Amino acid sequence: MHFHGGDLLAGLAETVEVRSASFLAVLSNPPYIPLGEHDELPPEVRRHDPHLALFGGEDGLDVVRRLIPAAWDAGADVLAIEVGQGQPPAVVELLADAGFARTEVRDDLAGIGRVVVGWRDEAGGDDSRA
Repeated sequence: MHFHGGDLLAGLAETVEVRSASFLAVLSNPPYIPLGEHDELPPEVRRHDPHLALFGGEDGLDVVRRLIPAAWDAGADVLAIEVGQGQPPAVVELLADAGFARTEVRDDLAGIGRVVVGWRDEAGGDDSRA
């Protein structure tokens, strides 16, 4: 197993590990809070968490819009992205537009769609345990 750190997937395709990998999963918890929700956050989050780690532009999806095509170009077989409440439909559409053949929204413990998963092919993600 190999891990890559960097600005999204910059430089990933050039690594020896990826070129020889038989499966690539990209898991991301990007900044996804819309800028307009700044004042709604708890004070301890607003004051102490880095702005860059929280806010993803006007609709919260700026980083997601960069990540999805980067993951596709890197050859990701599966891409899982944590998103904010109400964002799954837009992310599902972005995944489909990029070429991911199958998508699924996974709920958090409160029943809110929180993780959107995309698979490169239709068979991806077949798991009777899910």
